[in-house]
Amino acid sequence: SSGINAEWPLRPGTLWDFNVYKSYKSILADRHLINKLTGVAEVSSLFANLEEQVEQFQSCIQTFHHSQSTLKFVFTKAKNPDIFATLEKTGEAVIRPNLLPYEANGCPNCYNVRLLEIYVEFTGQAQKTSIDEIYVNVKYLGDNEFRRGVNDSVRFVQLPGQPKSLSFSSRHLVTSNPSDDQWQYFCSKAEDNSDSLFVQRACKSVYASYYINVPRSEHHGIGTNSLDLDISKFEEFNFYAKIQYWPTYPESMDGCLRARTEYLRKHPN
Repeated sequence: SSGINAEWPLRPGTLWDFNVYKSYKSILADRHLINKLTGVAEVSSLFANLEEQVEQFQSCIQTFHHSQSTLKFVFTKAKNPDIFATLEKTGEAVIRPNLLPYEANGCPNCYNVRLLEIYVEFTGQAQKTSIDEIYVNVKYLGDNEFRRGVNDSVRFVQLPGQPKSLSFSSRHLVTSNPSDDQWQYFCSKAEDNSDSLFVQRACKSVYASYYINVPRSEHHGIGTNSLDLDISKFEEFNFYAKIQYWPTYPESMDGCLRARTEYLRKHPN
């Protein structure tokens, strides 16, 4: 069985389940059947069938249309005391926008959610000295979580990203959505397209862990805050995310084709 699994075309934890996969697993679990010639032939047939279905489904997925939206995740000193205690002590912390429960994650009917751009800011008490521009470093840590089907989720691991240096004005905080010039691109141009939503280099999920750091130095300048910045004054951390997602979940080849047909019907041009 190891030889067959070595060629398995879908990595464990895929977002999609195929009916033929269940039959494939059932036969592999029956060692007596596998040891017979008819069992091996049937496994080979199912494997070929599975590869064909995967190829067809990937082709459909590559033409599947997505939507875009903006999410806001709020972390407060009252609800997330550990985050702010660590931040005050070390100048760094780890946050995680949660996928579950779906009703509270900002996008309950979104599937295959990918992060395109981010904007962050702290709010709280006034600083003792006048500080306008505040710098924050944000680094994606690699533990993606995606919604799979209606009541299931799965985690993937991708390489951690490079730290992104962001800044915000303490005098002009965002009240609804960040302006165009405030967003920081989080997904490379080469990855940001509908074709790459299915492949390894696709943009990351917004539901993941992020390392945040508020750099301070006596030699402060662009990218570094003054030592006068009092982190203990921070009471809320707002994490804005511009996302790309599917408004429906194609569980099968037929489902993907139906969704694509329905989209083209609503968007004839």
